[in-house]
Amino acid sequence: MMDVNRQEERGHPLAGPEVPVCSLESALGQGMGRAGTGTECRASRRTFFLVRIWRFYRDGFQAMTWGKTLWVVILVKLFIMFAILKVFFFPDFLKGKTETEKQDYVGTELVGRGLDNLENGF
Repeated sequence: MMDVNRQEERGHPLAGPEVPVCSLESALGQGMGRAGTGTECRASRRTFFLVRIWRFYRDGFQAMTWGKTLWVVILVKLFIMFAILKVFFFPDFLKGKTETEKQDYVGTELVGRGLDNLENGF
């Protein structure tokens, strides 16, 4: 069995050195007649929660075998779709036009496509 004093020296087993551990009274907001309101530990509890989320994802990605490869494939596909295909297949029709020309172009395109959809029964 572990010595209680040694456990208190280490602090909370889940808390890292960058996250202070709140006392039970201040974490629950029970001052027991003292001036403590519990607000002094609110920021550290939020930080502790964010650290736990970060560690969860970090440990999960470190333990992956096939998952890392799949994430690389997903990121490469997203890069291809948004960076490369955008350049070749989605030209900028509004480039070099004034603000009123842009408004007129968008308005005529929306109205024209809406009328085409009504005529085709969509």
